[in-house]
Amino acid sequence: MIVELASSIANDRILLEQVSIVTNSEGVTFQDRKDPRRSVTVSEDHLLDLMSFMSALNPDVAERRASYRYTLWRSCGLTASLTLHNREWSVTPLDLSLVGILIRIPKNMPEMWLGSEMNVTLTHGPDITSLRGIVRRRNEDEYGVQFPSSNGEDGHLNPPEPLRKILMKVERGYLMRRVKPR
Repeated sequence: MIVELASSIANDRILLEQVSIVTNSEGVTFQDRKDPRRSVTVSEDHLLDLMSFMSALNPDVAERRASYRYTLWRSCGLTASLTLHNREWSVTPLDLSLVGILIRIPKNMPEMWLGSEMNVTLTHGPDITSLRGIVRRRNEDEYGVQFPSSNGEDGHLNPPEPLRKILMKVERGYLMRRVKPR
């Protein structure tokens, strides 16, 4: 897929008048159409980080989520499964917040539609919680699932305690990966 950006992208060092955005199995490459040697490739593993960063640059499109979401890594200790149509499926958790989770489903699992409801089970060590989930967005094999039980009656967040506990463990691991040990 190639997308042309009509507007300029300004930087202190370079000004790109026309940018080609090329996606492939390795990630996304941003390439100056006038000088193809001027390019930047972002691997697939870092696209969500890039998107979060770019949206934070513009306050009009900045993150408007009710809760911070943590990008999960393979060794974070969190596992997730869905119960859908009386069958349990192991899924890959990609990010987690107090109000929902982004998951990747296995290839053999039937697709879900916006509004589909299921039971989501999160496990982190000895901590387990099961929550009702509703699909709020989807992109190929990735699904954004909301936890309605996290919404309080007054409009403020009021997530279930087991979810809070699991998220605190994930948050601690997230911070420990970034803090240099003394």
